[in-house]
Amino acid sequence: MPGTRIKVFGKIVEVVDLLATSAQGLSLKKVQESLGFNKATAFRILRTLELHDVAQRNEEGEFVLGRRVMRWGAHSQAKRDFSRFIRPHLEQLRDLTLETAVWSVNMGQQTVVVEQAISPHVTSSRFDIGFSAPLHAGATGRVMLAYLDLEERKKVLGQRLKRFTERTLTDKKRLETELGKCRAQGFAISEGERLSGTSSVAAPIFGPNKELVGVISITGPSARLTRGRCKDIASVLVRKARLVTKQLSQRDGAIMQNAH
Repeated sequence: MPGTRIKVFGKIVEVVDLLATSAQGLSLKKVQESLGFNKATAFRILRTLELHDVAQRNEEGEFVLGRRVMRWGAHSQAKRDFSRFIRPHLEQLRDLTLETAVWSVNMGQQTVVVEQAISPHVTSSRFDIGFSAPLHAGATGRVMLAYLDLEERKKVLGQRLKRFTERTLTDKKRLETELGKCRAQGFAISEGERLSGTSSVAAPIFGPNKELVGVISITGPSARLTRGRCKDIASVLVRKARLVTKQLSQRDGAIMQNAH
């Protein structure tokens, strides 16, 4: 059964790839002949793709890529555009602090690293792009959690909160207090909450409609990022976050709507 599913999926990919690389619409017969499928298989796949808006018919009744694929493309381009936009700001923060500056977004109740400017120190924090972590552990997640919709925040806090280190906040009342402080001061600081010996400072960036777009953070070894230094960095980070938020509000918002 698993092998059958893989074969079917492979055929679906072949059809989508054929539609994507064709300069014009394709008839059922053309798809069938090009891929060597029988008529029933070709029709079933095209009909399924059509039902899910991955394929559609043009004015001649031929099959072309659907609107969903176009949205995927726009979404992917928006992410690349926003990464290019945020990169110079991360580099400036990295150069000012000599620590790693990170841009993260919220995906599926997880913080996900999208872009970073790595510290020049030999001993430094660095992440794989796409690295994810739960919202309750660490400064970046706490900022995201603080600005989540109330119902979404309740869902997260209603789950069992995993402890990563002895400093991880798992007491929900205390965490709620910290979230309130984050909203009041505009930043969060964490020390060894997810990784022992690592500290971070994080601040939110908002889009044109006041929605949370993502979080910028500075992270590094706690030996260098002491509590006092984190507070100094927080003021720099908040100013940068406000500047980026202001720049976004002055843009048409097209990049933002699909970048998170």
